[in-house]
Amino acid sequence: MRSRVNFFVKVLLFTLLRKHAKTEEETLARRYLRPGIFFSEEHQPGVKAMQNYFMNKIRHEAAQRNVDTEISLLRTYYQGTQKETGGEQVQRHQKNLEFCSLSPAYVSLVDDSWTFGRCSASQEYVSLCIKSHPSCCVLDSGIPVSWVLCDHYGAMRMLYTVPQERRKGLGSKVCSVLSEIMTKQNRPIYCHVEEENIPSQLMFKDLGLQETESKLLWVRSKSEHNLTGSL
Repeated sequence: MRSRVNFFVKVLLFTLLRKHAKTEEETLARRYLRPGIFFSEEHQPGVKAMQNYFMNKIRHEAAQRNVDTEISLLRTYYQGTQKETGGEQVQRHQKNLEFCSLSPAYVSLVDDSWTFGRCSASQEYVSLCIKSHPSCCVLDSGIPVSWVLCDHYGAMRMLYTVPQERRKGLGSKVCSVLSEIMTKQNRPIYCHVEEENIPSQLMFKDLGLQETESKLLWVRSKSEHNLTGSL
């Protein structure tokens, strides 16, 4: 699954990194893409330069290959101290609401609501995330109405609340519950949010997360295979 989903991006990175480093950005790319590298605050300027470098290169190489791509930069929010997000433990049972982990049975539901979803590759990716990483959803009479999960980087992603249940604070509650789970598992608490998703950005700030300079570069091919990759 991973080789197919990230095919275009991986081939492009391999092609670029085989060349001699002629610029500072290429040197940074070689340095930070080594196996086992750990990113800290001191790496942020370098990572940002590397992402800008790859974004421009991906656009150029995609145009050369007649590959129609959609490139998005997502903001990154991070909670520096390991504490329960939101300050107070969330009440897990409220009237008909029940908090629980997402079941693989809801892969299609999550995929249909995801900005980068609605294709076979994205369904496989959502399924992998649900089966392999922590998640949280709110069930109303047994049906998910709000959810969030961890992606393969361990970041909170795919936050969604069905339209009829919005403005009730469910999104912040599922994020708080997932943060509690992540804290108990000694996982870092951070997330990626689309540039245009202002409500989610404000919500995560209210939950105590701070915006960083680093951004997630998400590349999606609009070809018939609908390949997706990220940096």
